[in-house]
Amino acid sequence: MFLKTFMFFCFSIICVVANTQNTKIVDSLLQVIHRKSVADTTLVKAFNDLGVQYAISKPVLARDYIMKALAISEQNDNLRGIASSYNCLGKVYFYQDEYDTALKYFEKALQIYKKSNHIWGQASALHQIATTHIYLGNYLKSIAIFEKSGALFLKKNDSLSYAKTFQNMGVAYKELGQLSVATKKYLASIKIYQHLNITTGITHSNYQLGDILSIKKEYRKALPYFNSSLSGFQEIGNLKFILINRQHLGWCYKELKDYDNAIKHYEKALEIYKNKYPISNSSFVLSMLSEIYYELNQLDKATYYQKKALQELNSNKKIHKPTKADIYISTGTLFLKQKKTDSAVFYAQKALEYTHKNGFLRKKMEAYHLLALAAEEKNNNTVALQYFKKLAILKDSIQELENKTLVYELSAQYEFNDKDLKIKQFEKSTKTKQKQIGALMILGLFCVVFLLVGGKILIEKNKQKRKLEDMVKRKNKELTANTLHLQKKNNILQDVKEKVTNLRNTQGENVYQYRTVLQAINFDEKEDQNWKLFRELFEETYDDFYKKINDRFPSITSKELRLICLLRLNLSSKEISTFLNISPEGVKKARYRLRKKMNLATKESLEDYIMNI
Repeated sequence: MFLKTFMFFCFSIICVVANTQNTKIVDSLLQVIHRKSVADTTLVKAFNDLGVQYAISKPVLARDYIMKALAISEQNDNLRGIASSYNCLGKVYFYQDEYDTALKYFEKALQIYKKSNHIWGQASALHQIATTHIYLGNYLKSIAIFEKSGALFLKKNDSLSYAKTFQNMGVAYKELGQLSVATKKYLASIKIYQHLNITTGITHSNYQLGDILSIKKEYRKALPYFNSSLSGFQEIGNLKFILINRQHLGWCYKELKDYDNAIKHYEKALEIYKNKYPISNSSFVLSMLSEIYYELNQLDKATYYQKKALQELNSNKKIHKPTKADIYISTGTLFLKQKKTDSAVFYAQKALEYTHKNGFLRKKMEAYHLLALAAEEKNNNTVALQYFKKLAILKDSIQELENKTLVYELSAQYEFNDKDLKIKQFEKSTKTKQKQIGALMILGLFCVVFLLVGGKILIEKNKQKRKLEDMVKRKNKELTANTLHLQKKNNILQDVKEKVTNLRNTQGENVYQYRTVLQAINFDEKEDQNWKLFRELFEETYDDFYKKINDRFPSITSKELRLICLLRLNLSSKEISTFLNISPEGVKKARYRLRKKMNLATKESLEDYIMNI
């Protein structure tokens, strides 16, 4: 339940701890601004840096310092100074969880950096914008923006920022559930870190790979990665990531039922919270200890830690919203196990408040599920049915949202090799000038020879060929994504339908309500729209296919035309039955009627005939 939220929780700790006020830095900056004669550019930088240092502990003071920097920059018409001040203001609002306001200032900074043609500044502002969108849950948007910032960092030969871009894209892909793509992003970052010999970067990426394995519930495989990253962070004394690794190790051991090791790591994490980071919140760890002690049948300890978790949760306003929802759900689940249904409903409703406000669909599903179980415990089957119906609707909504990421995953699979080539080009840029000149001379000689034998004509032909191939790939990817969407959607609806049918057969007094749910599931108001999109993509991929069919067989119906398209895609009868929402026997009959309309002989293959149209 907690795992995806825990990733966000750890991401929040990183930002908070990394930007906690540093006394030595503050003292040094204060000395700069109190000097009698200081250059305006130096003063602007000092005021902005002071603002960032106070962003968490004293946000009002932070804004005052940054506004002073902004005033000086505007007076001198210093565009880069103005952009830097806007960027720092964005950070202050970001650390106060005012993400919409933060975005406005980051966008202002970006526009000014564009105006002054400051490439690195544009990359940095885009990176901030993309990170903010992760916190807003706009993962697809954040990935698109990270792509732009990464390209600009690459252009400026900033390898370190380029590697960090890959890591942050990995976070977004993890949140979308695209773990294979996330893994590739982390491996790409490791490759750069290894070239730069940055061990901390490699340690961070090992931690991220362990995180992916734990999400996939491969806890034993994840343990070596977390232990390796823990050793690395202990060696450099990075307490914030020691804390995060302890919590991940606690989670893995908890899921493996190794409660002694789980408790050991969680208790060490609590020590770090208590002694080092009192401004952070330990509610997650306390809630996990509560679950462990419940599994050990030590209800007094379980209740004690759950109460402590709630106290921490209510006393700290800086906790990320999904974390709050998860802890409320965990508390409600604990009460339900203890047969305290009223308390379970209360905390489920509290969780639901956060999901309604912030649109966290999966958290909303968990809250509805808890409410449905509580209603069943009270023998209130009508209410339980309502919540199960909401679950079915949410499942379809989540599936549609996740299908939007299929194009990104397919694109990543096609483009990963291209990214790898860019990384190799990036590595080559660090070689000596002599080798670069030699490579350019060889390239120049090759170009001369190529032009002498008609290279221009060949290049033009290759360009046209690549354009056509790229267009076919793009259309095929869109068609594949649409096809997968229809298949997954129908599979999910069929699964829900079977489950509700089974419930109907076991409930005597509520047959009408279950029948209503079945009717709702059977009605798909988006079917025509989905098939319209499918037809558009199909015709773009297979030119004039529909026209050829209609010209040869004017009596073909729309349903038969759909069957022909699916056969043209070389789908099996089982897959076709899922798409058309009919039985395999129905597909067999439809194929027979189609053969008859096409006047095919017994020995002629229907598939081969359609493939050759």
